[in-house]
Amino acid sequence: MTQSSYDEALNNDLTEKGVVPSLNSELPFRPPVPLMDVSEAIIPVALVIDVSESMRGTSIGMVTRAANKAVAYWKENNIPVYLGIILFGDKAEPFQDFVDIREINQEFDFSQYVGGRTNLYDGIKTAISMSVTLKSLFSEIGTTSKKVQVLGFTDGAHTNSSREIGELRDELSKVVVKGPEGTLNLTFCTTSSDKIEDLEKLAPGRVMLVDNIEEAIGFFKVSIMCTAKGKAAPRPDGSGEIVMDDE
Repeated sequence: MTQSSYDEALNNDLTEKGVVPSLNSELPFRPPVPLMDVSEAIIPVALVIDVSESMRGTSIGMVTRAANKAVAYWKENNIPVYLGIILFGDKAEPFQDFVDIREINQEFDFSQYVGGRTNLYDGIKTAISMSVTLKSLFSEIGTTSKKVQVLGFTDGAHTNSSREIGELRDELSKVVVKGPEGTLNLTFCTTSSDKIEDLEKLAPGRVMLVDNIEEAIGFFKVSIMCTAKGKAAPRPDGSGEIVMDDE
């Protein structure tokens, strides 16, 4: 089946199910296209990146370079990634809706978005919403997909209240579930120990304190390779492994 014929068949299937009326319709995300082979399980990845004022300069340059290297790595190694990116400062904004990485033809630049507080609450809430929508769309069209692998990056303490962290933990308990009914896995990488206990509340056993954000994305790009092969990913500090997908 050619790509064009697959797209046509996909659109017909979506139309019959009432998901979208035509290829020209507005969609929350572009319809998933299988990478490599129709039977290949797509790996959805969401990067949730801190762009608060403290990231200005070296830090935002580091995370930008690292994200671009990760995409190049996945493309070169034919890893079937669907990538979404969320930036959060005073509020969270989807920088990029989930897309087949083969369609990413230019490098990212996050520097113009730097400023404000570290609103982690909005960043993770947006990731949950995008992940639920994507998984629902995959389910509607019968395309195989692993859980959305969400990785949050921050270089400092968040500015959210304990009430907001509690609400976020409750929301995550509904989607971070073992087995096929789960929607996402959440892992945090941080370069600061400030409020790290709150990150642990949101992602127990899945918080890494790293020397720099580039090292964190370096871990993530390799861990997605492990996910594709059904293996656990070793932590960058050698203190064990993180299972990126536990279905």
